[in-house]
Amino acid sequence: MPQPGWYRDPNQRHEHRWWDGSSWTSFVGDRGITAVDPLVAVRAADSARPTRPSRSNLLALAVVAVLVAAVVFVSQRHDNWAVLPGTAGPGSLPITSGEPLTPGPITPATDAVVGPAGGSVVVPASGTPVDGLEVVVPEGTFTADQPVSVSWATLTGTDPTGLVTPLSPLIRIEDGGAYGGDVIEVTVPATPPQGWVAMGFYRDPADGSLEGMPLLRADAASVTVGARHFSEFFIAGVADALLGSDISTGFDPSVDSWQFPNVGTSVVPGGHCAGMSLTAMWFFLEQKPACGCSLRGRYDNDQAFVVGPDTPDLWVDDARGLRWATTVQKDVRWKGSQAYESAWHAMYEVQSAIQLGAFRFSMAVTHEPQFVLLSTATGTPAHAMIAYGVSGDQLIISDPNTPNKNPDHITFDPATAAFAPFVSGVTADGPTITFDRIGYAAKSALFEWSSIGARFAEAEAGTVGMDRFTPFDLMAVELDADGREVHNLLTAGYVPQRNPLPAYAISLGRTLKVRATFFPGTSSTPGPVAEISTVAESAMPTTGTYAQLDAATVGSFGVLIEEWVVVGSDAAGNPAYEWRWADFQRFGFGAAPPPSTVAPTVAPTVAPPVSTVDCNQPPPGEPASKLNQVYMNWWLQCHDINDPFP
Repeated sequence: MPQPGWYRDPNQRHEHRWWDGSSWTSFVGDRGITAVDPLVAVRAADSARPTRPSRSNLLALAVVAVLVAAVVFVSQRHDNWAVLPGTAGPGSLPITSGEPLTPGPITPATDAVVGPAGGSVVVPASGTPVDGLEVVVPEGTFTADQPVSVSWATLTGTDPTGLVTPLSPLIRIEDGGAYGGDVIEVTVPATPPQGWVAMGFYRDPADGSLEGMPLLRADAASVTVGARHFSEFFIAGVADALLGSDISTGFDPSVDSWQFPNVGTSVVPGGHCAGMSLTAMWFFLEQKPACGCSLRGRYDNDQAFVVGPDTPDLWVDDARGLRWATTVQKDVRWKGSQAYESAWHAMYEVQSAIQLGAFRFSMAVTHEPQFVLLSTATGTPAHAMIAYGVSGDQLIISDPNTPNKNPDHITFDPATAAFAPFVSGVTADGPTITFDRIGYAAKSALFEWSSIGARFAEAEAGTVGMDRFTPFDLMAVELDADGREVHNLLTAGYVPQRNPLPAYAISLGRTLKVRATFFPGTSSTPGPVAEISTVAESAMPTTGTYAQLDAATVGSFGVLIEEWVVVGSDAAGNPAYEWRWADFQRFGFGAAPPPSTVAPTVAPTVAPPVSTVDCNQPPPGEPASKLNQVYMNWWLQCHDINDPFP
């Protein structure tokens, strides 16, 4: 159990609530002042215990740099996978008997040093199975001279499904272990028999588990794989007839995909399809086996930890989910050198029959959903989704643009030996696009898997996206005793002095236009709208309108905050603007909290946390313009919210 202390209020009504060592109490704290507010029941899972202290509501919206506790999740493979209904199942497939995949002694093949300019490492002919193996390292992959060594070992046996036959030795490439800045291509000599599917698989030295690798090229004598990191891998093959026509990974989009559509946010106006797909895959493979929980609805109404009303018909309030998907989308490196982009395009150009074989083979062996890239003949625009099964000639997919359309599919046409074009879009609400290029991108070869997990820890802590999204505050417009207009920070339980109450949203530290849409109660029907233009270095709107809230009847409300951002160019080449999701916050009007009728067993012995910054000493080295988040954080802690920003 956590030690007694002040922690983030699980009801999210106050900055802190006192934990007495075994349960939550009625003592709450805001800005260093203790008060009493009875606890509303929290969920009985581990989230019913305190996780970490939070900062004040104001600073939590303004802070950019956050500290994230490292969280390690144990990767577990699914044991409940099965073929789709109507088939006999994997047990009916001919199984190759034999020992588990077993590597022999490691034999060095070649060593080289590759610098930032890139280079090629070729294994010289010496009568070994890896003669002619080539490693192509594009410019910019490494930031300094990096030793690269290639070694190999014989590999015998098969995998637990009995489907894997090694077509190459086990290959070990040591290049520092980190993800490179570019896609490294490795061409491996391999000669699959006629009618076989061949592709690359990572092999985890710790437990022997396998993971598919992106396929860039394949012919009768070699297979080329691409990745940003390497360890141990090999080329495997299987007779196409052994794979069967129907395969499933157990992924169910109705519970394992997101509930919101891919419409983009202020940080990624062009959509977050890859972020949605990667986070859904990560949660299914890394978190679901441990918790038995599902992704869909986890952040509905941002209620991952507190018992609150579900709002399944309102996706704009799923803030943590939107921010996690956005942040992962932004983390992915989509642009790079010409070689980097050529490697991505190469995935699209592999013959469709070979691509389908890679999807089928990898899902049959690993029982894991796979990442799909879609594009056009020019390479742009692009889209991303999840493939989680095969049914005959159909690749079963989950498209982030249509989260409630299950199942969906991409069809392979045997007559033309090609995938039929797939109609979707870059975003759910954007123009319809016919994608005629399909790419097999596997799982973690191109995407930093552990980083997705770290971002999940931030989502659980409520801090994800704070380094990317603009900080916002909601303000209430009131009149003081002299009839002068004042602007007060709107907080949970705010007691309005006038009815109806005007309110608006502000942004600190950047010029932009903001729209705040108020949703009464938990309704999915939008209410009044305030549209404000704010100016950098000013906390007050220069132009715009207030939203009139009827405090006497509304009670509680949610606020959708959108930014007016550039989404592209018009026909004349001028910037084109649209509204994009930026935040969602919930508030409730209230009165002074009544005295608690239940005396807590252990009263807090220390005051709630409060800032200890030196208000007489601004942060050193700040520019004169003060358009710096560090300076604004210091200023907000040392001044009243109504004070004019310098």
